[in-house]
Formats: sequence, C-alpha cells, structure tokens
Amino acid sequence: MTRLTSFSRLGYAATVLALCGACNPSALPHKDPNNAETPPPACVVGQDLSQLMPNARGQVLRLEVGDGSGTGFVVDTSAGRLVATALHVVLSLDEVTGTLTAEDGETHEVGKLRVVAVDPVNDIALLDSPMLDTLPAALELHAGTIAHGLHIAALGYPQVAGSSNTLTFEPGVVTAVERIVEDRKFVQTNTSFNHGNSGGPVLDSCTQVVGVVAAKAADSANAGLFVSASRIAELVERVQKSPTSPEQAVREVAASLEQALQYRKVDELRPLIAPSFLREEVAPAFHHAAKKALLVEEVVASVYDDENGKYTELPLSARERIMQRHLEGPPMLAWVLVQKLRDGKKNPYEAVEEFAAQLIQAELGEVSKIVVDRITPHGDKNEATALIQMRAPDATAFFEVELAKEWGRWRITGLEQRKVATP
Repeated sequence: MTRLTSFSRLGYAATVLALCGACNPSALPHKDPNNAETPPPACVVGQDLSQLMPNARGQVLRLEVGDGSGTGFVVDTSAGRLVATALHVVLSLDEVTGTLTAEDGETHEVGKLRVVAVDPVNDIALLDSPMLDTLPAALELHAGTIAHGLHIAALGYPQVAGSSNTLTFEPGVVTAVERIVEDRKFVQTNTSFNHGNSGGPVLDSCTQVVGVVAAKAADSANAGLFVSASRIAELVERVQKSPTSPEQAVREVAASLEQALQYRKVDELRPLIAPSFLREEVAPAFHHAAKKALLVEEVVASVYDDENGKYTELPLSARERIMQRHLEGPPMLAWVLVQKLRDGKKNPYEAVEEFAAQLIQAELGEVSKIVVDRITPHGDKNEATALIQMRAPDATAFFEVELAKEWGRWRITGLEQRKVATP
C-alpha cells in the first residue's frame, strides 16, 4: 500500500503568489488608438513559469510554530484575506507567528496569526491576522479543473542546510489528477517536494493557486502530492456559514455534546474541545499522567535477559495486560495514547485531544438529555458562558460551561460542575 511521507516532523514550507494580471506586461490595462481604455486580456495558462518567482516574492509567509517552522500563502477570498497552509504545519499547541520577505529582500513581521478554520480530512487550515490587509497584493484561487500535463511549480522554504530562509522554486507537471492514498484524494505531480514545502502553494503559469502541498509518496522519490485549491474554497464557504449568534452556537454545541455522550462517540466529542483548553489545561495533565505511566512501564513491563545482560521490552499485547494490572484512569489512558504516538498512529495534538475527550466522557458519564438554561455572551460576542442541565436516569447535574469561537467554530473552553439534584 502506498504510504505518505509526512512533512510534519521533517519541516514545513511555504509559498505565496500574485494575481494573474501580472503574468506579463501585456496583461496590464492599455488603450486603443482612439484612447479608449480596454480591459486586459485574460491570462492563458501555458508552460512559461518564469514570472512565478517575481510575482510571489513579497507574499510568502514563513510561519514560526514553537520550535518548528512552516509556510503559508495569502489568498483573496470572499471572506477577506486569509493565509492558507497545511493543517499539520500549525497542528500543535503553540502560537503561530508569520514573517514575509518583500520584493526588496527585506524581512517584515506579520505578527501572530489566528487559526480560523480547519479541514482535518484534507489537511488544510486557514489563518487570519489584521496585518494581512496592509499587504500590497494577495493570490487568487484557481477555479477551474486540473488537467493532466498542466505545468505547475511549488514555491517554499525547504528545511535543508542553508535554505530555511530562502524561497525556492520547484517546477513540474501534473501526472495524475486523482490519486487515492490512505483513503485521501490528492493530485500527483513529478515536482520534487523537499522537506519544508508542505503547506506551500502549487501555482500555474498565471500565478493562480491550483493546490496546497501535502506530502510526498514514500514509494517514489519524484511523486509529490497536493490537495486541490477547490478544497480551500469549500473551507472558506464553511467559515461564512458558521453561526454568528452566540445563542445559536451554544445550542448547537450542546446538541452535539448530547449526541456524543448519549452514544459514547469520542470522535464526535473531540472537535467540541477548544485548542486553548487543550494547551492550558489538558496538555500538562497528559504530560504528568504519561510520565507516571512510563515510569511504571520501565519497572514492570520489561524482562531481564541473562544471556545479553540487559532488559528487553515485552510484546505490546503482553505489556498492555501487565500495565492494566498496575494502572487505571488517566495514567492508563495516557499510556495507551503514548503507544499510538510511538507507532505514528497519532500526532501529539491528536493524542492530547483524545485524552481530553476520554476524560470528559468518563467524568460526565451517562447523559440522556442536555438542557440549556441560560446563555451569557461576553466581549466581542466570540465568547459566552452557559448554564446547562445534564440529565441522567438517576440525577441531574448542573454545569457552567465556558465557550469561545476557536479554529472557525464554537468550542468548549471550560466545564465546571455546580450542583447535583436527585429525584
């Protein structure tokens, strides 16, 4: 089976584009012999990629995420200017800041960027910053179809010695308009994606974004995979359709929470938890529980090999049975998630997110009905407090729930039990 080589651990990349009208001087507005101004001719997609680098310079964002870095590119959308990138570039518990290199080669700080929407299935994220409106230009998304043989180029900041701050240009052609890898749809190109290109734009000769660099196939040195720009447009549309009323948003979160608890669906509970809550409250608890679990594992889940004079680990199934006899609750849950981290089945963010969802489900237990009693919006109306009833067969618990709009949707930032009433 074809596998992906993820760039999330190897480095990230970036790229930004310019508008189609800048493809060549003849595309500028001009006048006919009678001095009547005529519209510029439409850019015709072709093989000439020579203007991509000049047009893109000044619009490339290099993203700083904790100890790592990545890239984003500025696009004009119906929702305003946003930065598009790959989700795994920003999928961490750290703040994201951006810098860009202007046409004169000078580096300028864009400041902190806020994640406003994510698409985990297609590995896309949209970010926002007040500074984006001060930039001289942004990029257009390609709205048409992608054809075999289309000449494209990926721009980005590869994570190689001496090039992490240098914008690079990697040309190629589309070799497959649809390739399924691990149940995900990609467009394939023979462009050589380096570590660090992930999250950068793939451009056609008219400097339009045709896709976002996602990964490269592990079974081929020259098979780059990118997600179609149409997925960005779909994510923008979802942002616009998100609830604007705090009252409406809180009731939707309550309904989703009720369904997730009724049917014990952890995967439906996870998206309801705010990243800020994971960073500030859950991540430290996960670290503490995992540390305790690994100390126990070191003592009880290895055997001494007399012949080689060292301790060796038992098979996973045997270790899990032993650990279950010595651990329970959060430490045991953390240990299971650590195994998934070791096997590459989860990234750190996903592990912390599932840890939080499992704990919330265990704490709230069986819930048959959730009733929203009171909703109080705060500040700019992107935050609210709600008093809710969680009704179970044998009792009703009253909770104060803090909510905020993060990553493009309303999520839970705090949950505190106030009282319990029994029949």
